[in-house]
Amino acid sequence: MSTQLSPVSLRRLPGVRFDAPTPALSEVLPRMDIACFVGFAANGPVDVPVVVESLAAFEAVFGAELTLLNDAQGQPVRALLHPSVRQFFSQGGRRAWVIRVMGPGSVSAQFPVPRMLQLQRSKAGKAWQVAPAFLRARSPGDWADALRLHAETVATPLSVTPQRLTGDDLTLHAHGPSALGLVVGDVLRLTVADGEWVFGRVSQLGATRNDGQGRLQRELHLHRMASLRRWTGTQQPGRMHWQEPGLRAQQLVQRHADVSEAVWLPDGRLHWQAALPRLTQLEAGEVVRVSFQSGQASAWTVIDTVQTTQARSDGTVLTQFVARPWRLPSSMARRPLRHWVALGKVTGTSSTVQWLRSQLRVQYPDGSASRLEALALSERDDGQAALPTLPDDLSFFAPDAANAARQPTAAAFVAAPRFPLASQGMHAEAAAQAWLCLPLDALPATGEASSAHSIDTTDRGTGARGTALPAC
Repeated sequence: MSTQLSPVSLRRLPGVRFDAPTPALSEVLPRMDIACFVGFAANGPVDVPVVVESLAAFEAVFGAELTLLNDAQGQPVRALLHPSVRQFFSQGGRRAWVIRVMGPGSVSAQFPVPRMLQLQRSKAGKAWQVAPAFLRARSPGDWADALRLHAETVATPLSVTPQRLTGDDLTLHAHGPSALGLVVGDVLRLTVADGEWVFGRVSQLGATRNDGQGRLQRELHLHRMASLRRWTGTQQPGRMHWQEPGLRAQQLVQRHADVSEAVWLPDGRLHWQAALPRLTQLEAGEVVRVSFQSGQASAWTVIDTVQTTQARSDGTVLTQFVARPWRLPSSMARRPLRHWVALGKVTGTSSTVQWLRSQLRVQYPDGSASRLEALALSERDDGQAALPTLPDDLSFFAPDAANAARQPTAAAFVAAPRFPLASQGMHAEAAAQAWLCLPLDALPATGEASSAHSIDTTDRGTGARGTALPAC
């Protein structure tokens, strides 16, 4: 006989019940579906883990497949990192960490910036340290040796009225709509006398308002000022000096050669001849320094033409140069600047100054190019790109000091590849310095291109060449 329970008997009786939930695990197991690859790559940051989520993202940071060397039969031996990552993503992998490694002697190619000097000092009021401006490949390796750098300085006219000069601070009123585009970090060039210019960095910007004539007006302050003068002497040069990468060094070294013959041309340029080491790389547009037998201050010159005439048995090559010399005083010439300010206040008339910005173009062997435009010649307060602060791969991909877990994604570089060159001022010891890039000669420049200056050694284990220095 079967018994059926009524619906009433299935109801839960009233009362209180205590549940004891299972405690959560104190430790969470790590994800096991993320791979890590370590190996040789064509370029990219060294010894820094970078997260990638596709083969395209990997190649945007670390480049294409790398050939390390040729074996005894002449067959290429390729690095295993690229094919390993490619196979990982082709089999359904979704995320991987990649670490590029290199030998201890890995270095980066250097590129002189045509017609550009770098000025550096530790404190305001101290004398500037002057050197030719260089950029370097954004990461070590020989991947950048075939690149060509084109640089041009663009000068935008700006109407200003001088107000006052107080110590190292110059106050100006800028007029017109062009003043709206100025930012802290921009560099202005003032013609204070015939053949004499003053360069200064915008340190403060006031609010925009209308002046008495209804024009837009904006107060601005300049500091980090430096003077440039047209050379007027005809002294006999004794030596020429230039910079080039040192063997297995992390900075540029200064070289020199005696001047054997020299003639001043009617247009004020200097023609000279010197015996240079066979592997010296100097091109039109580069900046070299010439010292004189009389002991007078050196001149900075921009090479217009360079011609090799004879190879000698001692390993040197006779080379002829034609260049225009300029004088850059160690401290700013205050007298012509004070006169320029006083004249503007007395007459009440505006003067035209030049707002200077740089344009860079790097040409690849296949004819394609990367460009950067409207670069300030000193670091900008808003963090935007400037000639002295172009980041290298190490500074970009290294974890942030305040958040060690921060890791930039590589996905953005698939559609917009990074600029291949970096500044020298990004190093920690150099970032504390005051920087100012100062163009020489005609504005805009005539568009010379420079090639990589790299040492003639190769690390066959990593494919690395070149070196690095502090510069713009």
